[in-house]
Order: sequence, then structure tokens, then C-alpha cells
Amino acid sequence: MEIGVGKLISKNVSSQDVTEEYVDLNIRLDNNLAYLSQYKEILKKAKSIEEILEVQEKVRRIEEEIESKKGRIQFLDDKVNYSTLNLEISELVSSGLSNQPSFVRRMTNAFQNGIDGFLGFILVLVNLWPFLILGLLLVIFRKNIVNLVKRK
Repeated sequence: MEIGVGKLISKNVSSQDVTEEYVDLNIRLDNNLAYLSQYKEILKKAKSIEEILEVQEKVRRIEEEIESKKGRIQFLDDKVNYSTLNLEISELVSSGLSNQPSFVRRMTNAFQNGIDGFLGFILVLVNLWPFLILGLLLVIFRKNIVNLVKRK
């Protein structure tokens, strides 16, 4: 890879502030935990099956919300802790430098292409080994095969 001087075509920098969402989730989580505690106290005082079932359903919904909020908070924590910087280079326009590789580079590439071609040829032969053996057997036993065909 050759390095040259060029001109920057475009640049895009972006970020996302999650502070507001994080604070809001923590406040809502604290409120849900307080409601859960209150409903558990109410559940202890419930008298009828209907009351118990109604309170248990509200407890279940609040617990689901708590788990959801905890999961989102964990996601935001991980997003902040493992922040990622993405760099994308889309185009580099050279400023007058030659794009032609040097003679030595071209010779090296030609030599490498020759080696790659030879190795590719060897791989083709290895892939065709059953046919090569069959052809060799036909050549070795051609007189016997010809005599068999003539007899019939």
C-alpha cells in the first residue's frame, strides 16, 4: 500500500448524550421499587382471593417494569463504559503524485502472480487426482482393453 498526500473529502463526527435517559430511568426505577414495596405490604394484608390475585398481578407488572429498566440501565452503562470510535475513510484524492507502482513493485507483483498461478495449477491437479489415476490405468492397460473389445 503506497501512502500519498491527499485531500479530505468529507468528515462526520457524531455523539449521543444518554445522560437524560439514564437519570430518568433511575428515577423511574426508584419509584417502581417504592411501589413494589407498598404493594407487597398490601398483599400481606389482603383478605380475599380476589384481592390477592389483583395485587399479585400489579406486583408482576411492576416487577417486569423494574427488570426492563434495570436492563436498559445496564445497556447504557455498557454503552458508556465501552464507547466505540468508528473511523471511516471514504475517499482520498491524490494531489499530483503518480499512482503508477515502481518497476521493482511491478516485478515483485509479477513474480508473486507467477507463484500464485503455479500453486493454483497444482491445486487443480490435486482436485483431479481420481481422473488422473483413471487415465493412467487406461494408458497402462490399453492393449488389454483393446483386445477385450476386439474379442466381443
